[in-house]
Amino acid sequence: MRKTIVWITLALVLIALTVIALGHSGPSEQRGTIRLVPFDVLPGAVRCIVRGCPATRSSWHYLIVNGVGNIVVFMPLGMILYVALKHQASAPSRPLLVATLLGALVSLIYEIVQLWIPGRVTALEDIILNAAGTLLGSFTIKWGEAILNPNK
Repeated sequence: MRKTIVWITLALVLIALTVIALGHSGPSEQRGTIRLVPFDVLPGAVRCIVRGCPATRSSWHYLIVNGVGNIVVFMPLGMILYVALKHQASAPSRPLLVATLLGALVSLIYEIVQLWIPGRVTALEDIILNAAGTLLGSFTIKWGEAILNPNK
């Protein structure tokens, strides 16, 4: 029963992530924007916020949605992947690493699919941030287990 709940939860998390990641188009009809240099927009956004340039609002949006948002939205995936991997009979020896790599793979798939969604940007930094969110979610569960079960 526990395994079934874990796998159903994993499916629901993936569905929610798919809706969040792919369920809307961007502000323009332009397709196929690709940013291969991670965090290349970050210095300009921070400078704009500090100096109060006309694009301050979009700079805050970039920092919050792109930075914090990409990490936070992938944390539940890391949590459920860690639980699913840790409690399998053929569990990998490093569930934290495997969960993080799977999160990066899911993110890569989303970024590739975004190439065909109008107004969306495919960015290497999103994969990095999403993998970081998966790692943070996995680590949160591992840390919680260590606190709740200190003798294991």
